[in-house]
Amino acid sequence: MNEFREFDELLKGFVEETLTDAEQAGFEEILKTDSASRQRYLDYMAVESMLSSHRVKIEHAEPVQTKNKLKISTVRAEKAKRQVTSKRRNSGAFLILAASVFLALSLVYYMKFVRESEPEPITAQQPEKTPEKIKQSLAVIENLTGNTTLIVNGKNSLATNGMTVHSGTEIITSGNSQVLIKCNEGSSFLVSPNSRLILLKEFGQIKVDLKKGFFKADVKKQDFHKPMLVLTSKATMTVLGTVLRVSSSEREALLTVDEGRVEMKNTRNQRVIVHADESAQEADGKNLEVRDLKPYKVKSLKIISAIYGAGDKWVDLTPRVQMRAGNSRLIPTGDFKSLAGDPNYGIVKSLKVKYEIDGKVGTTEISEYTQPVIDPRFFTTEIILPEL
Repeated sequence: MNEFREFDELLKGFVEETLTDAEQAGFEEILKTDSASRQRYLDYMAVESMLSSHRVKIEHAEPVQTKNKLKISTVRAEKAKRQVTSKRRNSGAFLILAASVFLALSLVYYMKFVRESEPEPITAQQPEKTPEKIKQSLAVIENLTGNTTLIVNGKNSLATNGMTVHSGTEIITSGNSQVLIKCNEGSSFLVSPNSRLILLKEFGQIKVDLKKGFFKADVKKQDFHKPMLVLTSKATMTVLGTVLRVSSSEREALLTVDEGRVEMKNTRNQRVIVHADESAQEADGKNLEVRDLKPYKVKSLKIISAIYGAGDKWVDLTPRVQMRAGNSRLIPTGDFKSLAGDPNYGIVKSLKVKYEIDGKVGTTEISEYTQPVIDPRFFTTEIILPEL
């Protein structure tokens, strides 16, 4: 049985121009997807082209003179001669035209179906194109401590100092890691332990998507029409150039501004402008309001140690509290669980802080709840260090 019977029927209809639109589409699809049928088509076209050329030579050759043994009238002979000559002349012209059409179609289909389906060979001189090489670099890794993971195109790798960060890179710091992300345009982000963020640059605009954790940023002056955006699950911050600190968790978003000003907008479209020495908190069930930190400002503040827990189970939060502290006795932290998880489940815990203000050392202990009720609505989200 001829496996090309159906294809040959379509090929015949194609040559004779009798295919319907649907059959024509099916024929082109076969040429595009089936290499065996495509080769059969090309072979046919090549043979037909050679035959056509051969026929043309024969038709234009001098006819052989033979003696006709039959007696026919001069009129009938002339008539027959005219018919044969006309037939040969028309056949030759048709074959020339058909050969030209077939050759043109062969080239078209070859270029369209064969060349497109066969990838160009990769030579040794042709550089491999990878998303990392195509994308423009956005920042570099500096001052890395501990283990930080970078996720690019679904692939994980451990960060190292000097490593390039591209747009779309996800940065995850472990519980003992912090890292400085320095952007090419001059801005920098100091990312605290146990944080996760995605760094983006779209149409010339930098976006920092803080999934959880904390960072302190020194943002260089931005284009007024393309301000830097800091995104959290609870709020969006618009930054034109300033020093700020941002904390994000499932329950809240905290913003503290040390220099300049930042606009903060929550998911309910409430907006506030936060200036230097002010903070704002977005949390479920609370209105977005600005808090003045000037009454708590000191000349110098140093966090010596900070531990969180209860009984015999404590975790060290010193680096995380240090990064959140400016020169203010009021330190926005978010709830303590968001800093370290739960080191002693089912027990009310506290945060013990040893600190130094203007050369004087003191200690304080803060409960994880603002009221004597175990209720997430009353989580403590800030530290107020006593005056010394």
